[in-house]
Amino acid sequence: MHKYAVLRPGRGFRPFRASLYYAHRLVPWPRPRQLVQRGIAAVVNAFYGKQYKAAVGWTEKIAVRSPALKRLQKRGIVNLPALVSERDARTMAEYFASHNPPAPNAGIGPTKALAPYSLETVLNCPGLLDLINHPRVLRLAAQYLGCTPTLSSVGVRWSLPGVARPDDIQSFHRDYDDWHSVKLFVYLTNVGPRSGPHIYVRGSHRVAGRLHARPYAETELEEMFGIGCISVMTGLAGTTFMADVYGVHRGAPPTDQPRLMLQAQYSLLPVFAFLYEPISISPVRHIDRYINRLLLRSREPACSSSDDLRLWRRLAHLG
Repeated sequence: MHKYAVLRPGRGFRPFRASLYYAHRLVPWPRPRQLVQRGIAAVVNAFYGKQYKAAVGWTEKIAVRSPALKRLQKRGIVNLPALVSERDARTMAEYFASHNPPAPNAGIGPTKALAPYSLETVLNCPGLLDLINHPRVLRLAAQYLGCTPTLSSVGVRWSLPGVARPDDIQSFHRDYDDWHSVKLFVYLTNVGPRSGPHIYVRGSHRVAGRLHARPYAETELEEMFGIGCISVMTGLAGTTFMADVYGVHRGAPPTDQPRLMLQAQYSLLPVFAFLYEPISISPVRHIDRYINRLLLRSREPACSSSDDLRLWRRLAHLG
């Protein structure tokens, strides 16, 4: 997982980063957010549109609005064909179980509701980089965002049963990370109704958020969006879906068995609440350096021309 920056006055406070982060937090209304999103997307496309189209084999046929894109735009969440088989997902789960598995609290249950792995452990998982850079995922992310996406976060973590106090993200909430983003979710274990499914409020991504990030009550959501508005995402290991996490969602606390899930976020810009520490992975094959620049360290710049480098510094320099 990524470290967090200090966004409030105090030791280590970075005012410029804080201003970039809180700028979009202060605009919860859909129409002005869309105008800013389109402006940022246009700038990114001016520099990296051609490069990205070549990298993922973009064609006019692909650019046409796909059924998956239409569902994502309307509902905020869409199921995808599994990008890994159930067997391969279980192999990934075995890899993570062998790397610093979550420790119990003296045999009476875990001390925390969530147990994340380090970024280095996550990116060294065999096949994971290819998974989060799958052309189908990058195409849908680019179509939804309107430009070349930035992989702004990636993480794998356990949701653990037997915790008296759930984590904040296990209550209904929105993610306030960027002006526009979409997340890939892949279950690495079987997930049923009692093993921590992801729960999403369909259509909530198109409604204004709140200036204060306080949780939503389920009864409040039913009044706003209807009783049948909530999707509970269950499935076998390898189940894959994407969601606009500005929409209201939560990870239900598991009660029967722990859940292991991969999530990767694709956004317009870096998440300025994070302190990025790219790592070296060898070998890296067929990985677009611009898309992965916040995760992977490269000896060469992510762009070749001076104009590209200036834009990279403007959009991705974290000071």
